[in-house]
Amino acid sequence: MINKEHLTEEGLTKIVSIRASLGKGLSEGLKKHFPNIIPLEKPAALRAAETLNNSWLAGFVSAEGCFECVIKKSQTTKTGYQVVVRFTINQHSRDTLLFNVIQKHLNCGVVWLDSKKPVVVFSVSDFSSVFNIVIPFFDKYIIKGTKFADFSDFRKIAFIMNDKVHLTSEGLNQIKEIKAKMNRKRDHYLDIQ
Repeated sequence: MINKEHLTEEGLTKIVSIRASLGKGLSEGLKKHFPNIIPLEKPAALRAAETLNNSWLAGFVSAEGCFECVIKKSQTTKTGYQVVVRFTINQHSRDTLLFNVIQKHLNCGVVWLDSKKPVVVFSVSDFSSVFNIVIPFFDKYIIKGTKFADFSDFRKIAFIMNDKVHLTSEGLNQIKEIKAKMNRKRDHYLDIQ
């Protein structure tokens, strides 16, 4: 744009090609007006990165990660419920290579592609990996913003589970109270206080 290239058809096409390679790609309107656009290929250095900076990963998770607790009915527990803590990151499927690098870097979790949308997911839900890898990582490389509160609650729940307190009605109720204020519910909870 500084060189006024955007004022030419070739320059505008180049800008739309760059836009097609970002985020979720082109909107339906842009696809209609630019049907032959080929997304700009990311530089080889970005495509082939084998290692990650831990602080970068913490920042990425601050924006894109999710720390959650799932409570589901179970016939094999005394309380009748199973508690699962899960750490996930979702992105457009173009970032599958990045998610494979994250999986390798953390040495845990699974990477999978959504069957209905162009989305890739990195997920860690086995308790040992959550407790021994994910939590220590984010204890050392601090998450910023409101996501830190979600991580703190996630961490509290994991420690309750590690002490096997979640196997009691009291422990399960304690986890339900913490869970009730996490993630999207956190904002609603703050609004009614």
